[in-house]
Amino acid sequence: MGRPWRVFAFAVAGFFASAVAAQGPTEVEVRALLDRADRAIAARDIDALAAILSEDAQISGAMSAENVLVDRFRFDKPTYLAALRDTWAQATDYTYRRMNQRIVVSGAVATVTADVFESATVAGGVLRTQARETTTVERRNGAAVVTRIEAEVTVSGAPR
Repeated sequence: MGRPWRVFAFAVAGFFASAVAAQGPTEVEVRALLDRADRAIAARDIDALAAILSEDAQISGAMSAENVLVDRFRFDKPTYLAALRDTWAQATDYTYRRMNQRIVVSGAVATVTADVFESATVAGGVLRTQARETTTVERRNGAAVVTRIEAEVTVSGAPR
């Protein structure tokens, strides 16, 4: 009799463990993930930023200047990180700030909306961006990671 109960107890414990792993990220996890992202960006730490992105992360959006659409962009993780590395290599006096952050957890997904402001000196001129970002956070292999970023970016200033 003892053996079937052990099997049953193991099966129930396994069910609860897999149910917890299948849950979406909590608001606390999302805030911690965003804090890590902000620190990585401030430090221009590509490796730390890469760690918060899922392997299949997609970054997309539109860029405008003076109310005119300049470009639409779509990156996978490796392309985004390479573009970011190149941009940071050319920029000085870089600043980054996230504001008006709102986190909504719904089932397996957390959605974060925020205003992101960046400024940098590039080629002797100051470029400023203001973006409205929507970030999707999901649990992959037990960890909360960013799976998608969509941004509407407005650029002002210009390199010389």
